[in-house]
Amino acid sequence: MEQTKTGNLLIDTNESINFQSGETIFREGDKVDGLFFIEKGKVKVYRTDADGEEEILRIAEKGDFVGYRGFLTDTDHEASAKALEPTLIILIRKEKFRDAMES
Repeated sequence: MEQTKTGNLLIDTNESINFQSGETIFREGDKVDGLFFIEKGKVKVYRTDADGEEEILRIAEKGDFVGYRGFLTDTDHEASAKALEPTLIILIRKEKFRDAMES
């Protein structure tokens, strides 16, 4: 069966990254350089308030994307993400995604 352009794009532009429980995937204020697809595990997406308290925005699981708000813009991450258990992330780098879309 023939690969679609989208299928090739996902194969050609991604990398797999393993995170242990408690490891930070990205931090609020970090530059967005990719889109994170959760292949396995659970991720806490949260913000930290002025008092240093965490405000949990959501718990993302297998099949969810995180870090997508700034993916197609030049904004920084508006929240942080941390693995809640051993987690496998498929990272689609913004630069590679844009290059593939233009070809």
